[in-house]
Amino acid sequence: MAPVFDALQSSVFDTTLAIMGYEATWTKPNGDIVTGMMHFKDASQDQRVIRGLEMTKSAYTAEWKNGDFEGLFEAVQSNLTEELITINGATFLGRFAQSLFDGKTYICRLVPYNE
Repeated sequence: MAPVFDALQSSVFDTTLAIMGYEATWTKPNGDIVTGMMHFKDASQDQRVIRGLEMTKSAYTAEWKNGDFEGLFEAVQSNLTEELITINGATFLGRFAQSLFDGKTYICRLVPYNE
């Protein structure tokens, strides 16, 4: 049985996705499409979000939990392919990804993609 905190953490993340999340798609390099929900941040002012990831007016980030979008975190980290993520009708390239301190939450810097 999972520790109580893990169940609560997952429940809270699911709740915030249901209330404030955005439907997102990840188009894998082979053309497969993975859909799900992500937190999406369009920074309106400079702010420090996490260690080493500064947000500016032109910076966007996506956040998802372990188990969703399987393989996206590793693909962005490898930097071998262009990972296309569409959120709220806009398409982005996933650039810098890291795991947060809990190891169950991923955050990724997004760069607007112009086809």
